[in-house]
Amino acid sequence: MIQYLVVEFIRTISHFTLGQGTKEFLLKLPVGFWTLASGLVTAGVAILTLVVTQMMNLKKQERQAKTQNEALTTQLNHQRELAYRQHFLDKRTEILLDFQKKIEECIDLLEYFYSISADDDRIEKLRPKYKDMNVANMIKKNIIKNSYHRDNIVEMANLALEQLSDIEKRTLSLQNAFRLFAIYLDDDERYKVFETVWQIDYLQMLYISSLKKLQQEPLNYYPSALKFIHIGEDIDNSYYTLMKDIDSKIYDVRDIFKKYLYIHKLDD
Repeated sequence: MIQYLVVEFIRTISHFTLGQGTKEFLLKLPVGFWTLASGLVTAGVAILTLVVTQMMNLKKQERQAKTQNEALTTQLNHQRELAYRQHFLDKRTEILLDFQKKIEECIDLLEYFYSISADDDRIEKLRPKYKDMNVANMIKKNIIKNSYHRDNIVEMANLALEQLSDIEKRTLSLQNAFRLFAIYLDDDERYKVFETVWQIDYLQMLYISSLKKLQQEPLNYYPSALKFIHIGEDIDNSYYTLMKDIDSKIYDVRDIFKKYLYIHKLDD
């Protein structure tokens, strides 16, 4: 192969327009020189090819690395976004569940206060006398006026306050929980939930203030004692009316809970 290249090279330079002396000088050079020169040219071409190949490979690697970095950055940004989103949803769910727990506890406590068993216990403490002592006729409108005593009023008030337990602290905690939950609600939802929370707090304030007055000055608030017995019989009782209104509104509040707890609603 080397000899072939030498012969071709000599043949080529013989066609060049060179000075006669230059041609003779080149043709008189020994074959070893041309072999060496050919080897150097071949080596040079090989080195050049290698360098070009390496440069091309390096650029290819750089492009691949850049593409991989961009893909990794995109993936990390996506993961970060998912993490933020998950944290937001987890926090929202935590706040919702806390508020839900508190409002249901308040509702349960108020409903217990209106229950027949709690009402019977208060009646037993007040010990009113009825016009007809037949059980079927022992209703509020048949209570004999002023038939119960001062001490009975105090005992009934004490029991009623026990039945309401720590309703004041519970409603305060409920209001605080609502302030956090309200951040996630739209205007209509916020109004519905706020109205229910406000009515719960208002009802408990009416209860507590009235019962404390009965405790401290039973004779001055004598007729008020009847508001706390046979509650379900007196539909004109302001306490009863307010409780029925709360009962109707709590269904809307529970629907709002469902909206924010259902998975397919999380993006709303």
